[in-house]
Amino acid sequence: MSSSLPAGLSTRGVVDLSTLARSAQTSSGAGSASGAQEGVTELTQGNVQQALIQRSASVPVVLVVWSSADLANSSLVKTMSTLAGQAQGQWELATLDVATQPQLAAAFGVQAVPVVIGVVAGQMVPLFSGAVSEATIRQYLTQLVQLAATQGVGGADDQARAVGEQGASGASVIAPSLPPEVEQAMAALERGDFDAAEQVYLQRLSQQPSDDFARVGVEQVQLLRRVSTLNPAVVLQEAMSKPQDLETALNAADVELTQGRVERAFARLLGFVAVSSGADRERVRTRLVSYFDLLGPDDPRVGKARQQLTSALF
Repeated sequence: MSSSLPAGLSTRGVVDLSTLARSAQTSSGAGSASGAQEGVTELTQGNVQQALIQRSASVPVVLVVWSSADLANSSLVKTMSTLAGQAQGQWELATLDVATQPQLAAAFGVQAVPVVIGVVAGQMVPLFSGAVSEATIRQYLTQLVQLAATQGVGGADDQARAVGEQGASGASVIAPSLPPEVEQAMAALERGDFDAAEQVYLQRLSQQPSDDFARVGVEQVQLLRRVSTLNPAVVLQEAMSKPQDLETALNAADVELTQGRVERAFARLLGFVAVSSGADRERVRTRLVSYFDLLGPDDPRVGKARQQLTSALF
């Protein structure tokens, strides 16, 4: 992933969270909106409807999706917490830890962390991902507040509302919903029904073979199914004690990827490509390629790892 919206915030490609709201109602308990820092809400399946979806109808919510397993992510969370404290209620901050809430992160369509998403009236607006300067973050936040004003969310003044009623192209800023079958797949992921989610994506692929979203969706479901049966701590410990075991390495790489430790997952599997051959090498190559698809071609880590894979193979 790479930083988005370089010229200005728009609602192109936003995601409607209504399906997530419906599926969250099936979660046990309402949950609590507590955070490690005052004024920061930590999302869970129990509180996502109230703390994020419903709350975003009144004030823009900025969601930081991060991994507590990667210390590098913590600096962004701290920066966003500081900015939230200075925002004087113009927007509120929520965090989602993929290390503890992997299925919820999958329901949001998150494939790599850290990533920051605006939520306005139940709709997600991608802001940026990866390392971004504080000055740039402030620009994104200002644009998000202005966009929220056009939707009647937050303390909008008349001028901001008038400016935002139409985008630069004159098009309405109201965002479209996802296709029904994609909403079905996301709902299935949220409730942990991997088989149902995969079947939805496969059906879409049978109708539209060139649909990259569905193809990556299948790979995402397969990854989540694999890690759902693993104990991350045990897997990573086994990988340390059995560094030459391929199955253990594949499991460890899956865990590391879902925890946001992308470079570590790549390095682990690239090491096996260099020393393996035949069917084993092909298994590792296929797994790496699926990771590349999940992260997307714009992620600089993918470009680097792809070059390393090519060198190792040839």
